[in-house]
Amino acid sequence: MANTPNTTAKATSKARAKVEPETVVAPEPIIKISDTKAEVDDLRKTRMEMTVITAEANRKKLVHTYTNEERVNVSIPSLYAPYFGRVMNVSIKGISIWLPINGKTFKIPKTYAAEVRGRLARIDRILAKGKAMADIPNNHETAPGLLKLW
Repeated sequence: MANTPNTTAKATSKARAKVEPETVVAPEPIIKISDTKAEVDDLRKTRMEMTVITAEANRKKLVHTYTNEERVNVSIPSLYAPYFGRVMNVSIKGISIWLPINGKTFKIPKTYAAEVRGRLARIDRILAKGKAMADIPNNHETAPGLLKLW
């Protein structure tokens, strides 16, 4: 006997009837309605203290990582003092070092050295662009688009 729309509907409804819905148990709330304000405040304070403790542990791991990192020589000439001040603060992931801008060579972790060199390169690009734009006698072109300032 072929399946007619009527027999198919009966079979589907029987299959649906056999499937029981899953019971979902809600997790117990951390803060209960019966808790007093003082208990809730204590719970929140404990959570904040744990967050601070965890953050401090992570910071100490980073300090240890950067302290044990390979060190490279970096020198910042006093030419850059107008752009950075007398001391350059380099901060990576919240761990800071300060380098005097006096032309002396210092050994610093490789990660910080890359950041210092990047900052110096940005200032060099700004200075090169200014020099190219200030060279007015050579800033002419015979056809539009031929002049490349940077």
